[in-house]
Amino acid sequence: MQTDKVDSHYRVEFTNGFARVDQYEITGDMPDVDRYYEVNELPDWIQKRIAVLSGMSAEPPTDVVTGIGRRISKNVYWVFRPEEDK
Repeated sequence: MQTDKVDSHYRVEFTNGFARVDQYEITGDMPDVDRYYEVNELPDWIQKRIAVLSGMSAEPPTDVVTGIGRRISKNVYWVFRPEEDK
């Protein structure tokens, strides 16, 4: 999977007006962050990536958008966070 200069990625799941955000480092598979946000309070960089990915099909197999992430299902996204956005 091509992700450019990405050192971590985030799983974002929308449910009942909230977004659950889990952070995963490329070198590990256990979440480092497990936070809930009201949708309008998501960090700006996540909102921008979700805006791009929400236009993608949720039907598997889904495509990776280089440097942005991947839509996994109707309410679940993987978003990539490049180092320069930290």
